[in-house]
Amino acid sequence: MLLLALLGILCTSCNRIQGPDNKVAEKVFPATITPEPPPPSSSDLDVYVDGSMSMQGYAVAGSNYTRVLRDVLQSAASAQFNLNVFKFNEKITSVTDLPVSDLVLPDFYAGKDTPLTALVDRIASTPDHTAIVISDLVQSEGTRTRDTNSLIKSLARLAVKRPQIRLLAYRSNFVGFYFPEFKHVGKFHLALSQALPGTGRPFYLLVVAPSRSTMDRVDADVLSRVPPIHIFNPTAPPVVVDSIDLRTDSGKPSTWGKYSPTQRKPGRIEAAFALHKKSDADSIALPLVVRVHWNEPLHEPGRLELDVTRAVWRGGSDFDAAEEVPMPLSASLTHNGEQLALDLTVRPPQSKYWDIYDIKMRGGEGNVDVPDWVSSWNTDDDSQGSNGNRTFQLTPLIDTMNRAITQHVVFCEYVVTIRRGA
Repeated sequence: MLLLALLGILCTSCNRIQGPDNKVAEKVFPATITPEPPPPSSSDLDVYVDGSMSMQGYAVAGSNYTRVLRDVLQSAASAQFNLNVFKFNEKITSVTDLPVSDLVLPDFYAGKDTPLTALVDRIASTPDHTAIVISDLVQSEGTRTRDTNSLIKSLARLAVKRPQIRLLAYRSNFVGFYFPEFKHVGKFHLALSQALPGTGRPFYLLVVAPSRSTMDRVDADVLSRVPPIHIFNPTAPPVVVDSIDLRTDSGKPSTWGKYSPTQRKPGRIEAAFALHKKSDADSIALPLVVRVHWNEPLHEPGRLELDVTRAVWRGGSDFDAAEEVPMPLSASLTHNGEQLALDLTVRPPQSKYWDIYDIKMRGGEGNVDVPDWVSSWNTDDDSQGSNGNRTFQLTPLIDTMNRAITQHVVFCEYVVTIRRGA
């Protein structure tokens, strides 16, 4: 969600200082909200079914896995998508002409590897297609370090295409052999029931759509038929800002005041503040309270990443070109995490000219945490049958998606215009 705040100043003398109107800020820093990309010219939907041996135990009568697989394929066909079905393991082969009944037989799952990196690269190479990957998401294509590094790069390349991405988590009956990745101790037999919460073997749908409108159609026509237990959305902003206001510390006189009422417009919040006194310091804090709710938790609010440019407006159409500037910040959570006390460090505003800052806020390098539910679905040791209801290395995989995608999403764009009273 992109937010834009226009901040002005209140004159401390009897004459009110005339601040720049909205058009000035828009001219200096045009809104960065871009139109929704047009829907793709076709309705191509590529479904990739993990054909590795680790999936064989899902192919039992009455399992959630077989139900979800059938419903996805049948719903996509009924919705008149141009449906292409592929089996992926060591290689990717078309199985579009196979009847659905063949895809839920144990013999269909006989491959050795689950090459997620190569699959993500293939999906990125067809950016006008929607893709649904059905898998247990256990990587098995080489060393774990190589897997993670290459997957980060592949996901970053995919993110450049500006797709919509969802990860849907399910549990299923599983009766068959499992092939552990941690110690390679050899296969062992698992028999897991989906009957109770937290039981059953996890599997996932990774959904990649070329645009929001396409994802909405897939949601309505396909995914609504197969509701998951959990959803992870790496392309959504980690933080949703509900409002931004001036913060005042109880019992202390405020050095800032409002210049005009706050206005909320599509994609923007516009406000105006005044600095009441002159400051000889090199910098001064602009104290804000930001009301938020969280899509993904942050490790430390103070590690938010700010991309800041600043221009000076002298009146009329006279303003200096924008330049990149640093902006230190301090931040802490209050009110049970529902508010962010944010201090932005700015240079003291002058009485003759207006400083206009354009601030883009992102989660920060390695600062976006995985969703809470992931810990109870993850295991770092899949060599024990007692961990069969967990996914090997799920947490690093979700963290990889956060590092490649989520931490770079701008969740707030804030334009600050300030000046000191005469």
